[in-house]
Amino acid sequence: MRAFSPSRTKQFKPTGAKIIVVGHSLSLFTHSSKKDASFTLSANTEDACIKEAAMYIVFVNGSAAK
Repeated sequence: MRAFSPSRTKQFKPTGAKIIVVGHSLSLFTHSSKKDASFTLSANTEDACIKEAAMYIVFVNGSAAK
């Protein structure tokens, strides 16, 4: 399984932090945007026969309106 496709790794920077989700160590990445934005995250594997997978977890921290 791969965490991000090559095009996604250019948009996110590793934080060096990790969290444990259902016994799996997951790396945390960050992305900052100067204006409102949206992202569509794609599948993290191309294997249609995979028996187990982890979903993306997204934490959003909005700034106060100016």
